[in-house]
Amino acid sequence: MNEREIIAAAFNHISQLELIYGDSIPAAELSKGFAFNGETIQLRSSANGIFKPKQIDKVVLSITTTVPKAGGRNIYQDSENDDGSYHYAFEESDTGEYRNQYLINSFETETPFIYFKAIASAVYQCIWPCFIETVDQDKRFIKVIVGERPRIIGGVTPSNLQKPREIQARYYVSESKTRGHQAEFREEVMKAYSRKCAISGLPEDRLLQAAHIIPDAEFTGTQTVTNGIALNYLHHKAYDSFLIGIDPEYTVHVSDKLATLKDGPLLEHGLLEFDRKPIRLPRTVADRPNQDYLQRKFEQYLRKQ
Repeated sequence: MNEREIIAAAFNHISQLELIYGDSIPAAELSKGFAFNGETIQLRSSANGIFKPKQIDKVVLSITTTVPKAGGRNIYQDSENDDGSYHYAFEESDTGEYRNQYLINSFETETPFIYFKAIASAVYQCIWPCFIETVDQDKRFIKVIVGERPRIIGGVTPSNLQKPREIQARYYVSESKTRGHQAEFREEVMKAYSRKCAISGLPEDRLLQAAHIIPDAEFTGTQTVTNGIALNYLHHKAYDSFLIGIDPEYTVHVSDKLATLKDGPLLEHGLLEFDRKPIRLPRTVADRPNQDYLQRKFEQYLRKQ
């Protein structure tokens, strides 16, 4: 099989998973692999960070980093840098050298691959197409850069997988880091709220979002779960549009503007019935919404009425 065609097929498969899961793809979905020319091709290894499926000869299909256990460290020693790249360490195990050689081969042939970056336990952001910019044999690590994603209409093809210029690479790495941080924030919020909407109790993870109380653009501190609330798509949009408010005592307020509308069950049961009812709070007190943040947002809500 042509390795570039397999890699392009892998990118197409990942792009489909991203339509469902965004930047938070479960490991269980990735472990299913994908079909190509009558065979199942695996995407990653749960045992090793550097992965080449049997259908590819000498280059990697993916690299993976994990979330360390509490008090531990990342066994693959990856790191984010201000130089417009990711650093990824060589494997130091007895059997790791031949996998390290696959990285070198990918560098020499400018072959693209996928970077599965863990944002939570068994949840991954998929960064692609990645390329190796440099190999540091002395310090035993590589610099990973990110290229422009091809337009998916018609599918990714081997011919449009090109290594980016430096200025492009810096932009795409920065973009991937921003998306990764947002995905990490979402996972922390979803976990705090037991993956249920704080207003409706909806338990469908794919319909939930992590709503910021203070928007990213206005927030000056370190983003923590206390600046987030798990809301479904409808309630998130209504909260950001000041059609609903949540006061510092965790009570929902529905705008009178909505009460004047004439609509069917969605308005009645989706919004109006939650007026003056409390939100569902995280069991862990330290994860509950910051009341000062709620007050600031609620004052904005009141001014919009």
